[in-house]
Formats: sequence, C-alpha cells, structure tokens
Amino acid sequence: MTTIDTLIHLGAGSGQDLQEHLALQPRQVILVEADPELAQQLQMKAQGLEQVSVRNLAAAATPGPVTFFRYNLPGAGAIHPAAALNDLFPGIRERDAIQLSAIGICELIASLGLSADADHALVLELAGEELASLKALLNCDLLHVFGSVSVFCGRQPLYENGASGQMISDWLEDQGFALVERDETEDPDRPRWSYKRNPLKIECRALEAQLEQSKRNKDDIATDRDQQAKLAAERQARIEELTTALNAAKAETQKQSQRASDRDQQAKLAAERQARIEELSDSLSALQRDNAMLLRMQALRDADLKDLQGRYAEVVDQKDRQTKLITQLTERLTVASSYLQQLNLDQLEAAQTDLSSQEGTTTESQSKSPAHKESPEALKGARPTSKRTNRNRTQ
Repeated sequence: MTTIDTLIHLGAGSGQDLQEHLALQPRQVILVEADPELAQQLQMKAQGLEQVSVRNLAAAATPGPVTFFRYNLPGAGAIHPAAALNDLFPGIRERDAIQLSAIGICELIASLGLSADADHALVLELAGEELASLKALLNCDLLHVFGSVSVFCGRQPLYENGASGQMISDWLEDQGFALVERDETEDPDRPRWSYKRNPLKIECRALEAQLEQSKRNKDDIATDRDQQAKLAAERQARIEELTTALNAAKAETQKQSQRASDRDQQAKLAAERQARIEELSDSLSALQRDNAMLLRMQALRDADLKDLQGRYAEVVDQKDRQTKLITQLTERLTVASSYLQQLNLDQLEAAQTDLSSQEGTTTESQSKSPAHKESPEALKGARPTSKRTNRNRTQ
C-alpha cells in the first residue's frame, strides 16, 4: 500500500470523513471548509491531531466574491444554488446566504508546496464546482501531483453549473485517471467516485498526445512546405519581376544620368554663354558709352570744324579782300611809282633846266657882282618845295 504524504479535502463539511482519512495514515491532512459554522466544528474535531489542519476558506475554480447558500439539509451547503435537489428532497429550503471571497484552487494547492515525488490525495466535495476545479488544476499543471482523486457528486447534476459523475469520469479518464470505486453507502444519490492515477495510461496518453502533436506538426510542416514552395514560387516570380523592374530602373537611371550629364553640360554651356552674354553686354555697354562719348566728341569736333570752317571762310574772305586791296594798292602803287618816277624825271629835268638857267644867271651875276652868288645848299633847300608842289599838283 502506497503511503500518502498529504491528503486534502476541499468542502470537508463537519468532518464526518476525518476518521476514514486518518485510517490512511497520511503525513498531513488539510481540511478546507467554506461555511464558518462547519469550519468551527472541524476545529473542535481536529483538536489534539497534530497532522490535521483546518482552513476556513471558500475554494473555487476562479477566485472572487461568491455567495454561500445554506439549506435546512445538513451538508447541502454550496456556493451554487441546489437546483435539482428539490426533486430528491421536496422539503429542502434555503436557510440563509452569506457573502464570501473565494480563493482560486490553483493558488490554494500551490501555497501548500506539495512535493512532486510524493503521493498525495485530493477529495473534492465542491457542489457545482467539481469539473471546473479539476480543469483549473490541469491548466496550472497541478492535477497530476495527486495519485488519487475522490469526487462527491450525483449521477446527474444537482447544483447549478455542476456536472454529472459520468462526465467527470470520462474527463478524468482522458487525463489518465481510472475509476476504481463508486461508493454509494453514505448517499446513493450523491456517491463518492474514487480514481487512481495510472502512470502507464498517463504516459500512453502523453505518447498519444505527442504522436498527435507530431502528426499535426507533420501536417503543419507539409502545409508549411507547400506554403513555402508557393511562397518561393511567388518570391521567384516577384524576384524576376523586381529584377526586370530593377533593370528597367537601371536603364532609366542611366538615361536620367545621361540626361543629367547632358543637362549639366547644357547648364555649363548655358552658364558660359550667360557669362559670355554678360561679358558682351558689359563690353557693349562700354562700347555704347564710348560710342556716346565719341559721338559727343564728334559733335564737338563737327561744331569746332564748322566754327573753324566759318572762321576759315571769314579769313579767306578777308584774305581775298586784302588780296584785292593789295592788288588795288599794288596797281595804285605801280601807277604812283610810275607817276613818281615820271615826276622825279620831270623834276630832275626841271631842276637841271633851272640849274642850268641859274648857272647862267649866276655866271652873269658873278660876273657882275659876287654878292649875289648862291651856294649849292641853297639850291638843295629849294627842291623839296618843288616836289611838294608837284605832288599836290598830281593829287
């Protein structure tokens, strides 16, 4: 017989099963009861039993506030209403209801620190919460720490949200627990279903699960392979499409680069042309300024030339008048010169004649009287008088 390390009874009631639990000689017994009145009775029964501990807690699949219903039928209290008990016990009545805060079954079991190498026993007497609590233990990997599981439930659900004994048996069998006993001695309508963990069945279930998982993995791999092949084909097509697009883009880029190079060259030429235009514009402006200056200078020269031409004409005219005057004067001077020469000749001849006459007279006078003889200077002084007389006469 396997020694039980820890026996946990959830919903222990007033402790009617305590002696049976102690007969199994477990290392420790943990009794959990939600009803404060029944928990107090459990405390009284557990006095002096060092291996027995009592906890006044409402255990449920999920933690949270719950309502504990009390009935006039002993041991019928639960956190779910007794829906089908009316058919079995027509006189059943709800005595009162108290508000409690339930602890999650996973949290409760985990807090006990059960060893995975030891054998533990679980007794579930949570009306309407049996299957939900077992599923919660499976989800948190605490169900298989128990070598034996006992569940108090009816062949048909007796409480709201409850499950039948057969439903629980089928589910536990799927999880590797075999039904070893259905005890109806205490209450035929709510028997005790006892299960033992079957390691071989659990291992078989695990292998079946692994095999099923392998099949699913194989199918998934085949599906993934097909999808990968499809994706590879799509990617190859996409690669070819992108390659074509890339080549086209490269060609277009080269064209654009060439165009850009041409544009750069054109821009450079345009810049050079613009610089040349600006240079020529500056040169043209300078030439226009120089031309304007030259035109102004030419106008000044033309004005000076015109003035000089006018002056030259005046000078030429004056020269012509002077030449004409000179000619006239020359003619007059020539005439005057001729006349003067003639006059001089005439005066000379007259003078000579007079001289001759005077000489004759002088001779005669000298011969008569020396006092009346005239000197040559006196004769010279008489000539100018004759010249002025002749000039006046000519004029």
